[in-house]
Amino acid sequence: MKDLEEKDVWKQEKEKNAYYAEICSEILPEFLYVSGYIVAKDFDLLQENKITHIINVAADVCENHFPEDFTYLHFYLKDHNIEVISFLTL
Repeated sequence: MKDLEEKDVWKQEKEKNAYYAEICSEILPEFLYVSGYIVAKDFDLLQENKITHIINVAADVCENHFPEDFTYLHFYLKDHNIEVISFLTL
């Protein structure tokens, strides 16, 4: 029974991740958005949301797709719980 519950949780998490993968989430109205790789390579969606600057925090695995059209700031961070990101708030 526990294995079945774990599979359900994993499936729900996977579905939630797939849903948000294609969404440009507005954090501060018409100013700050958060998204992932799929959105970052969707030129029309970026323009639709009036994006002008992109912070790429996984620059070693995610390329800057439109350097002529957007201003990029890039970091080479890893998705790991020991990654030190405190310097980003300075």
